[in-house]
Amino acid sequence: MLKIFCLMYCHGIPCNLEIVNSCLQSFNFYGEFQRICFKGTPRLKEVTIFDYKHNENVETTPDMVAFFASLPTLQRFSADFKFLEYLAAGYNNVPTKLPAPLHKLKFLQICNFDFGSLRNVRAIVCLIMSSPNLFELKIQMDTELNQPATNDAVPSLVTLLEAEHCGGSGCCLQRLKVLEVAYVRGTQVELELVRFILATAPLLERVHILPCRRKLKLRKAFKFIKTMMQYKRASKEAEVIYAETYSALRR
Repeated sequence: MLKIFCLMYCHGIPCNLEIVNSCLQSFNFYGEFQRICFKGTPRLKEVTIFDYKHNENVETTPDMVAFFASLPTLQRFSADFKFLEYLAAGYNNVPTKLPAPLHKLKFLQICNFDFGSLRNVRAIVCLIMSSPNLFELKIQMDTELNQPATNDAVPSLVTLLEAEHCGGSGCCLQRLKVLEVAYVRGTQVELELVRFILATAPLLERVHILPCRRKLKLRKAFKFIKTMMQYKRASKEAEVIYAETYSALRR
């Protein structure tokens, strides 16, 4: 039976995907679709969805809660932020936590992220707060944005994170060991995300910071790092690693 499914460069094709396979362990999709759902995939551990573009000619009602509820054994989830934004579009108010926690999720990667709206912020907070055993978190900022997120996004992010943490959901970061924030522009909202995680992740070992070199000048980068180094850390082992390139980050 098929265990690994990979479909790439599906653009201009009206894909309506319903995945039914009791042996499937890894699902990788790059492209455009009308609708996607998983049924009967009890062994599915890894889901990757990149280069996503929703077909605007087809009306669908995305459901973030139902999507993740259908993936009870999910261990690794990687997605373009456009897909996460699509899942959240079905809600007037995106929940800050899923009804069914993602207990098995250990690796979460969101690419091309944009802090520019409250819905975006709530969507990523929802995933973080719903993953109590998360080991590694990677967030890549959108390098194509002409304007970074304004300071208006800061209160939204801080309020949501701290409300969930103080409300008894602080365990969401108890197992986190690796944080990577790539293509940072030195904005306040990026700093607040790192600050919160440094303060609440007791097992954190490494924080990888990669700048967007086209957007982050040397003086601003120095100020960003200097500010971050002053933050309190729940883990005495937490090391902040600033690198100019991905290759340097991996050394």
